[in-house]
Amino acid sequence: MFDLSTVHEGLRLLHIGAGFLGLATFWIPAIAKKGSMLHMRCGSLFVLCSYIVGVSAFVSGVWGVADPVGFLRVQGVPDAAAVRNAGNVRFLFFILTYLSTAILSGVQMGVRVLRTKNHPEKLDAPRLRYVIHLGGLTALLLAVFGVAKTLTAVFGSRYVICIVLGLLGVVDWRENLNFLRNPRPSPRAWWYKHMESMLGCGIGFHTAFLVFGLSRLMPSAALPGAWALLPWILPTLIGIPVMQKWIRYYKRKFGELESNPKTTVHA
Repeated sequence: MFDLSTVHEGLRLLHIGAGFLGLATFWIPAIAKKGSMLHMRCGSLFVLCSYIVGVSAFVSGVWGVADPVGFLRVQGVPDAAAVRNAGNVRFLFFILTYLSTAILSGVQMGVRVLRTKNHPEKLDAPRLRYVIHLGGLTALLLAVFGVAKTLTAVFGSRYVICIVLGLLGVVDWRENLNFLRNPRPSPRAWWYKHMESMLGCGIGFHTAFLVFGLSRLMPSAALPGAWALLPWILPTLIGIPVMQKWIRYYKRKFGELESNPKTTVHA
């Protein structure tokens, strides 16, 4: 018989293994000399981990959103408890689904822009456009979900996360489509987009780890009250300014800062 519990356990182990390996390998190419063998090899490993994490999280996320009670039952949760916790599961897995598509969109853009750096007219490929649209639509649905929960009088501070993350994702959707239409606004635009996309993946990895992973490894580390929102937003609050500063550094290094002084970066 087809055992859903085996499927769930396999997805979970695959996701956790690739997630921890991705967290470790993210920092090596980020710090290593750009273009070095270490940068390229560890970067390739991070890309592989990103695809595994993104796909496994997307499958689990859609499952948890569409059938939270069934998802909990597969884990052995009694029916009464599964029904009681269905709302929390749907909330968490809606965000997990968004993070998965954000990671897949970011890594696909980061890889594609690098491969077509000498032929920017080839950047716009069907698979890349599909993944970008998938990430954008997921972000839009997440924002609508957060607004709907607010309007139906079940507002809690946690639903602000859905609205904010969803809107950021929609903006990123628009920016990526604009880049497809004009992939070479400056000679090194591919460099900045590659950095932005891969660092955005790193933000997604760290957000997922702080929210979903750390609480299971260290239950005592759970923050009380409104402080519980901090793990959701901390990687973005730190990552985006660092990303902007880093891109400005390379623009100044390549002498392109004056011709394009404004850098817009999204997670």
